[in-house]
Amino acid sequence: KKSEKRGFFSKIKNFGKKASMFVKGLAGGEHSAVVAILLAFFLGALGLHRVYLGGRPILILFYIITFGGIFGLLPLIDFIRLIIGHMDHYEGNDKFLAAFS
Repeated sequence: KKSEKRGFFSKIKNFGKKASMFVKGLAGGEHSAVVAILLAFFLGALGLHRVYLGGRPILILFYIITFGGIFGLLPLIDFIRLIIGHMDHYEGNDKFLAAFS
């Protein structure tokens, strides 16, 4: 059973590395407000807009565990804040509850 656990955790670690490389490639430059708003609208429950803006990929897991960011409340707040121009608040912010800080 230990080898199964090690295999499972190594798969998670490997997935994290791959996701991080993908996100760095996707968000490797200036961030577009339009892209961030579209990600928040269509995929906000997964938190992809936060990762696009420079957050760690673990935020996706937090959004999934809390059923879309505390039942969809966080993505809605993020979406509204992005529309009114508070994108700089989310850039590089790894805090799960960034909307309230």
